[in-house]
Amino acid sequence: MHPVAKRLNLLIEELSEMFPERRKVIEAVIIAILAKQHFFALGPPGTGKTALFTNIFKAIVGARHFEALLSKNLPSEAILGPYSLKQMRENDLLVHQINGYLPAVEFGTLDEMGKMSPSVGHDLLPILNERKLHQVDPVAGTSFIDIPLYTVGGASNEVPTDGDNTDAEAFWDRIPVRVVVDYIQETANWLKMLHGDITDPVNTVDWADLKQVIDVDVPAILFTTAVDDRLVTLRDAIRSSDLVVGDRRWKQMVPLLKASAFLAGRGTVEVGDIAVLRHVLWEDPADIATVERLTIGVADPLARKALDQLDLVEEVAQEVRDAKGLAAEKKAGLTVELNARLAVIATDVAAILTEAEGKGSSTTKIKEVQDRVKAVQRSVFADLMNMDPTLLNI
Repeated sequence: MHPVAKRLNLLIEELSEMFPERRKVIEAVIIAILAKQHFFALGPPGTGKTALFTNIFKAIVGARHFEALLSKNLPSEAILGPYSLKQMRENDLLVHQINGYLPAVEFGTLDEMGKMSPSVGHDLLPILNERKLHQVDPVAGTSFIDIPLYTVGGASNEVPTDGDNTDAEAFWDRIPVRVVVDYIQETANWLKMLHGDITDPVNTVDWADLKQVIDVDVPAILFTTAVDDRLVTLRDAIRSSDLVVGDRRWKQMVPLLKASAFLAGRGTVEVGDIAVLRHVLWEDPADIATVERLTIGVADPLARKALDQLDLVEEVAQEVRDAKGLAAEKKAGLTVELNARLAVIATDVAAILTEAEGKGSSTTKIKEVQDRVKAVQRSVFADLMNMDPTLLNI
């Protein structure tokens, strides 16, 4: 495995401990960065979206980062930089002073992206897609300047399009990786969040090394005919489900698939990497469950087996929630029963993970299920037996 891939996998593990129930979000963001693509997190206020993004960008040592809180009244100049009065007076040019602003950095975080003004959304279109700022460069003789931007991350409690604004729809289409962040569900994880500290990541990567990977190593990852065949199958399944995915979006998927393979330590995209497209193919949050089943069903039978185990885990989680009002003696008996069922599920998921690792397949979804099993195991003891989950070796 490439040294940068090793460091990024360590970072994923570290942040997954620091931010409970966020593994799939963390992996999706890392893959977006490796693919030089943009990402967006949808979720209610107070779910730690911006804090998570900030910690990921902090782990990239030597890269420049810009942050802004968007609103309906925030002008484009607050993002692109103010216009130079000197250039206007002396040269009749509208030129942004970009130092310290989004066009002068490698990474950006735009919080409350769903609340941005139409003018900001319009002005960001060439920034996100072509990495160009439209302003005259008389020296080069062009009407634009190239910018060093690699990835922008956004967050909001609403999707950044109202359906009636063509610029908003175009802006949304330029953000291929989309994840949902909800409040922490399990009591054990909630207590872990409550008493834990968010610190700067220990596992970091130098920007020079990561830039080499993004520019050279990830694009060099190879495709196979088997992957192309499965992508055709997925495209047909998407069409049959009445979901609409444009050609630009399919094109954006190529570097994401390569980034997934790189993160797994492979030089070739495999069918299992298609699972990452569950973060790409939805437009409306209501379509997420359908997209996840379609992509994982096409991508990897092992991941699909893990999804079947997840259904069993959620049944146990529901029983835990339903049992909170029971008498103590009934809770004790139920604890034994539920813990035994979870132990079987944990063993089955571990076997699936071992098989996937042996085949060099993607383990992302399987590890998500494994994390969920552990969370529900802790919840059984915390909610039914009033035990401190932090004392449990789970």
